[in-house]
Amino acid sequence: KQWYQRRVRGRRRPPPSDGSGPRLDGVGFLNQSLADRGFMPRTRDLISKKVWAEKTITSYNGIWEIWSKWCEEKGLPQIPSTESAVQQLCEYLAELSAMGWGTRTIHSHSSALANFLPPVNGSKISADSTLHMLLQSIWRKRPPAARYSATWDVDQLLLWWHDHPKPLSLYDLSRKTLCLLAISSCSRVDDLVHLLA
Repeated sequence: KQWYQRRVRGRRRPPPSDGSGPRLDGVGFLNQSLADRGFMPRTRDLISKKVWAEKTITSYNGIWEIWSKWCEEKGLPQIPSTESAVQQLCEYLAELSAMGWGTRTIHSHSSALANFLPPVNGSKISADSTLHMLLQSIWRKRPPAARYSATWDVDQLLLWWHDHPKPLSLYDLSRKTLCLLAISSCSRVDDLVHLLA
């Protein structure tokens, strides 16, 4: 089984060498399906390329690549019929779960693929009750681990600053201000960097 090998971030795989032409990514498939439905290029571009951030598109394309390889191995279409879409997606997610993939990752795959697969009964596939039951079962079977396995005591930092020699230099005052901002706002480091810009 080659389909499950995770995509190396930032690297593009070469197109298949079987003469079938370049393999479309998820956004490419969405664009193609919009073209098949008669949408004009400008509208297709707005819908398929502007609705998500660049990182989201990269993530969705990676998920689509794994999905495509799984479908190829199983002899299934990448875009299933409306009747078989829920079952095919559920089988895929169940296999990811059986292989030990993380619950959050499986939910990400479900969410991403719901944007590309056909609607079921006039609604997005993600609204299907069978898919909901499967995802709940996966969640209960393997609840996601806490993102952080350890925490630290904020009081230690505050005491350190309290005992720091006074008066503070401009450099130390800047560091203390950043520490207090980080603690009080729960901001990430990159959010704090934007404050300096």
